[in-house]
Amino acid sequence: MELQPLLYDLSHDVNIHLQHENDDIFGDRRRDSSTENAITWWLDFITCLVYLPYPEGYREKLIISLKDYYRGKERQLKDVEEFERTYQPKDALQWYTRNTFLFRLLNHALRRHNIKLTLLFGFYVQDIYQQLKYEHEKFKLNHAGSGIMHVYRGQVMHEEEIQSLKSNGTNRSVINNTFFSTTCDRSVASVFLNSIMQPTDTLQNVLFEIEINMNEKSPPYAGISHLSQFNQEAEILFMVGTQFVPTNVSYDADLRAWIIKLSFRNWIQKRDDKDFEDITVKSRLFNCVKTIGDIGVLASFERDTEAIFDELISLFPSEKWISAVRFASHGSYKSDRGQPKDLHVISDYEHALEIWHEYVNDNELNAYSEIAKIHSDLAHDCYEFDPEDRNMAKNHYDLAISYYELAMKKLLTHDETIEILHSLVGVCESRMDITEIVDKKVQIALKTTKYHELKLQHLLNYRMRDDDDDDIVCCLIRQAELQTKIYEYNGALLNYGKALEIYLKHEDILHSNVTSIYRQVAVIYLRHKHDYHLALKYQLLKHKNTLMTCTPDFGNENFYIEQKKKHTAESHLELAEIYIALKQYDLATEHLRTAMKINDERSSKYTIDISAACYEIFADVYLALNQTELATEHLRIAMELYKELKQQHIQAPGEFRHLMYEPKELIESDEIKIKCIEEKVNNRSSIVFKNCPISFVSQQ
Repeated sequence: MELQPLLYDLSHDVNIHLQHENDDIFGDRRRDSSTENAITWWLDFITCLVYLPYPEGYREKLIISLKDYYRGKERQLKDVEEFERTYQPKDALQWYTRNTFLFRLLNHALRRHNIKLTLLFGFYVQDIYQQLKYEHEKFKLNHAGSGIMHVYRGQVMHEEEIQSLKSNGTNRSVINNTFFSTTCDRSVASVFLNSIMQPTDTLQNVLFEIEINMNEKSPPYAGISHLSQFNQEAEILFMVGTQFVPTNVSYDADLRAWIIKLSFRNWIQKRDDKDFEDITVKSRLFNCVKTIGDIGVLASFERDTEAIFDELISLFPSEKWISAVRFASHGSYKSDRGQPKDLHVISDYEHALEIWHEYVNDNELNAYSEIAKIHSDLAHDCYEFDPEDRNMAKNHYDLAISYYELAMKKLLTHDETIEILHSLVGVCESRMDITEIVDKKVQIALKTTKYHELKLQHLLNYRMRDDDDDDIVCCLIRQAELQTKIYEYNGALLNYGKALEIYLKHEDILHSNVTSIYRQVAVIYLRHKHDYHLALKYQLLKHKNTLMTCTPDFGNENFYIEQKKKHTAESHLELAEIYIALKQYDLATEHLRTAMKINDERSSKYTIDISAACYEIFADVYLALNQTELATEHLRIAMELYKELKQQHIQAPGEFRHLMYEPKELIESDEIKIKCIEEKVNNRSSIVFKNCPISFVSQQ
């Protein structure tokens, strides 16, 4: 492989490059959301590099490329030859701290998301990770009593980046896309600031003050001064992909620098060492390739993932199944682009199935699980949402269930069992949702419940990690949701209660999750058990949590402020519903007026849903008080608003993507609301507690 094309822009001016290499040290400041993945795909690629089982002699590929690139440059070739002669994995960090090609080229490749060059350095990234992980454990032991410590980094940043951090605040993550050097000594960090820089300059001095909570999970970081040529700098090195959140951004006129305070962002690890330890080389490779396959469904990064697959297929030519993962990834990518019944989509899935069927007897790969997933994707992506193809969707879901059940008969680890059960439950629920015959629906529901309980039992029997509690809670909640669908309300309440018990014992609970459970419990008591006092009890708990999570914090951008106002207004509407059921009409009216006031304060043009719901519930109050004319007037206004909302969903569907609903689903919900209000107008009676939930409930 020629290194020259990979590094063409390095040859412009090395000094300029080194002078400004800190300008883009951070990757992308993104919302903490699964839907915005501009940096996530790259971090998943790094995960692949960290665990990939590199072929024998792989290091020689890098050596040959470097010698070719540095031909005629004696000093650099001397470093390359020393690296070739003496390098060992235990020396990875020591080599990183030296002023050689390794530091420059590696960080250049990481910063530019250069796939081929980064893959050439893959074994070295792996070695740094393993050594940094080892040093991380030592570092934590040495600072066991510290709890909180602070590190610093001085650098130059573009003024626009600073303002973005300042305005977006805690709703944005800061993720380092290279190895990230800091120091325990604030004065050392300040040396890297430019003393003549002015507040009006495009480039600005920045001093990062990073708070490290030694008890929080994160990618590895450690003090490496004892391994460094510059041991006086008290260096703390962070692994690629460490996530921070800004807590304060301010300008220090004396220092002529922006002070940006950061702390750790809650780290959710998709893959960890247990997924790659004590397994065969092929299984390890499979987990790495699957990580890349998951990236491939992200429409924005098709070219990047294609390049990664090309390299992997070149590295492992005998592993034909890598192409199966690639084909399946293609199918998901194209269907997400709005081409679900495109012949190329179906062809990609069929090619993947054909390859995987060749591996059903391979004991190192559970081909049955992959075949099941493809049938599930075919059902969901290509057939489920077209009434004419509904039977095709059912057939593919049935095949997916059958193959997952075959996969369960393989010799599995605990985590493999959990993963397959999770998928099996999901497929059963999807099959149940498109089943019209009641007996068949109940039959599938019972099978789903069985697998839910089996998964829960495995989680309880093999609880080994702190985040196992999260898995258990998710399982309990999904089981409760299923029980609600089949009218087993007592079982649902029991499982919601167990989930709450686990959540509330943790100090660092996510109040939004607790809020959701309180809401579901209140709905069961309100709509199904008609115990309005208990409904009120849980709705008030939900309301308290809503107000707590909807308090504005540092740097909230407009979108989040709008969402918080909307959620607060919705919570007042939900309370109004229950007070009507309790015949406490004054309190219902009070909460309705509060909801309308909050909604009127919103700057968004999309406030019709809350307004319509307010008028509808006001009508219920007037109906209960026998004020028929006022009730009719409010119902007619609500109907016109719902019709206007429907037009918004039709004309500007893209504006509502953040609701996580397809435009078609939103329009169908609007039509149901309009029909319900027409019935209310005709009947002059409230049916709010029967089959016509108010709009914000149906969209949660």
